Amino acid sequence: MHVKGNYRSPETATVQPVNNAVQAVENDLPAVAIGASAARLVRDSFAPNTRRCYAGQLRRLDAWLSERGESLATLDDGLLADYLGKLDDDGMSAATARLAVSAVRSWAKVTDRASPAGRITDMALRGFGREGRAERGRGQAPALDIDTIRLMAEKADKRDRAMIWVLFQACLRRSEAAALEWRDVEAGKGGLRIRVRKSKTNQDGGLDDIRFVKAEAARALLAIQPDEPNPDASVFGMSPSTVNRRFKAAASRCGVQATAHSARVTYASELTRLGASTIELMRSGGWQTERMVGHYASGVMAEHNATAKYL
Repeated sequence: MHVKGNYRSPETATVQPVNNAVQAVENDLPAVAIGASAARLVRDSFAPNTRRCYAGQLRRLDAWLSERGESLATLDDGLLADYLGKLDDDGMSAATARLAVSAVRSWAKVTDRASPAGRITDMALRGFGREGRAERGRGQAPALDIDTIRLMAEKADKRDRAMIWVLFQACLRRSEAAALEWRDVEAGKGGLRIRVRKSKTNQDGGLDDIRFVKAEAARALLAIQPDEPNPDASVFGMSPSTVNRRFKAAASRCGVQATAHSARVTYASELTRLGASTIELMRSGGWQTERMVGHYASGVMAEHNATAKYL
């Protein structure tokens, strides 16, 4: 059996509407006939969350283009650079700008067309990142502390309380928290084991990535677990953006500014402060390199360097 991608011939591709463009990215099928097994492998070349993020970026870009009488079919290097300028004016992060460009390049690739992202887009993207660093620092989410995490959880409802604690203790990215299903949660010695099936650094699910939560986090998670949970049901019932939005709201109620990623930064900082080794942090937080652990815990590590110890 052969599977044909949802694409038009080269002569009609220039009028492809955005819904088909989004479908192209979501399905990720080439415009040639391939076997069902090959189609499955092609679809799996991107993590599901990546495909969803790209599709969302394309929808937002198309809405902006439509307001200007343009479309994805007429998108060129200059228009895409203008869109990055719009994102910058709106206060979006450099990461969002890079994601938008990646979505466009992916769409162009799977539809077998030249990418509109060229020299001007690349220069605008570099300028976006540099300006963002100058105005907002390196861009890393701020670290909190355990007391602030605890206060945020206390002020939250049951579902958000569980989400906050699990983000922190399991050291999850917001996409990983959103992807958790009840089959990923099982009893462990003194707490609960959390299986992260796919992540930013483990997109094919080839690594056995097991996290652990205990005490407040385990109790909060069990409090929202149904009596007979559907193994395939979402634990929190949130998208990655909703996880981030609700975490930010919980932090705001406590008078601080933070994002869901702050939970990972706080995890690295607090455990480094308590004496955890880099290897322990890599295993428990899903980091693959010592460099990234050092980046996350740089503030605490500076407090323990030679100057702090001996001068």
